[in-house]
Amino acid sequence: MARRFVTILIIFLLAVGGVILLGYGSALLSSGAAERHTARWIAFDILDGGHFFVLQPKPDDPSPNSVDSLRIFRSVGAKANEYRRTGAEFDGFPWGDVHRAEIRGPFVAAVRYGYVGAPLSGEGGTRTYLCLFGWVLLLDQRAGWVT
Repeated sequence: MARRFVTILIIFLLAVGGVILLGYGSALLSSGAAERHTARWIAFDILDGGHFFVLQPKPDDPSPNSVDSLRIFRSVGAKANEYRRTGAEFDGFPWGDVHRAEIRGPFVAAVRYGYVGAPLSGEGGTRTYLCLFGWVLLLDQRAGWVT
């Protein structure tokens, strides 16, 4: 009886471990799809498919995930250009930003984002996705800042 219980317990633990491992693999495989989903949302739903800028990461930004924002936007056909300040005043409106996806758990990835359409019209936050081997479903969106 005890031996059978141990066998069932081992099989159960191996199955749970396998599902968790598959979940992390799925999230990793789907991270690009989550980035592109967020980029399409900003570029075409929020900024209406027009031209916009991508700001360069700040030197003190602790997240190296923002360096690929321009590449991510261009991968979905967005009309994004890198912003280069030319005068004393900031004139880089509208702008958008998409960070590389972060794996948050089995089958879950999150993408930080930000956009400003005009000086007093924008937000930034995190969009969390359910990831199923390349397919993504938006689970949650939380704004961290709003203008």
